Amino acid sequence: MPQPNKAMLKDLNNTYITEENSYDEEEQQREHETLLASLNDEQRLVFGGVMDSIECGKGQFFFLNGAGGTGKTYLYQTIITKIRSLQKIVLPVASSGIAALLLPGGRTAHSRFKIPLNLQEHSMCDIKPGSMLAELLKETVLIIWDEAPMTHRQAFEALDRTIRDISSPEDPNAANRLFGGKTVLLGGDFRQILPVIAEGRRQDTVSAAINRSYLWDSCKFYNLTQNMRLRVEEKTFARWILQVGDGNAAKINRPMGSCEEVDVIKIEGKLMLETEENQLERLAASVYTDFYASYDDREYITERAILTPKNDSS
Repeated sequence: MPQPNKAMLKDLNNTYITEENSYDEEEQQREHETLLASLNDEQRLVFGGVMDSIECGKGQFFFLNGAGGTGKTYLYQTIITKIRSLQKIVLPVASSGIAALLLPGGRTAHSRFKIPLNLQEHSMCDIKPGSMLAELLKETVLIIWDEAPMTHRQAFEALDRTIRDISSPEDPNAANRLFGGKTVLLGGDFRQILPVIAEGRRQDTVSAAINRSYLWDSCKFYNLTQNMRLRVEEKTFARWILQVGDGNAAKINRPMGSCEEVDVIKIEGKLMLETEENQLERLAASVYTDFYASYDDREYITERAILTPKNDSS
């Protein structure tokens, strides 16, 4: 009797690989063509660079920077559907659970890659050579990691070391290539929250960011600037928000001799509420107008929210 192909049997028994290969090729291709038709020039440039790296086996490392609304998630979906239509494996992950839900088949990075909670300079992911997850990573052609700036650089470095380690027995060159020669696309916005360091100072946060990693020297940087969501009347406000994030917004001059490191931003009067004795009540009344008459209206409720950067609202 002919002997069964052990490699094939191993793949068939690997539920991770089976799950990633279960996407319908024709359905993915149709969805990809629909998404591709709406890409702008900036997005097409990124799409072409990523696909060229995969098709030519270059194993490049990319970072996609863009403010909210510039179409990062839409571009991820376009790339993902293209790769799955080719019956290849792409692993979309994100630093937070909410962001992961926006990616087709997305998972949190810590869940997918078994990243340790207590990271050190030489940490490795908890992925054993020969395990199902290790075999999945070997078969993967692209890793997409959204909201990357909020994750400590040591998480990316741990993944880099781990993929090199599990890939090098079969491919000795993998030990000397970034992420073992896998194409990796990180994305996010450096204007938003950086890694949170418990009781850390400003320099601790900056040194923990991905652009302070040894990986960054090999990164190809892309920038999305065209906001795909905004109506005409919202563009002025969006431009001001970006100026705040870039540190270019108008500031209130500090008193002479002040040691404060935090800038105080000037805010136009039309964006402010008049100061009253009970400011919380004034804020709630301005956002939830006619609340008692409309609180049971689903559309009314879902169109309004009050966001606060702190749990303490007193």
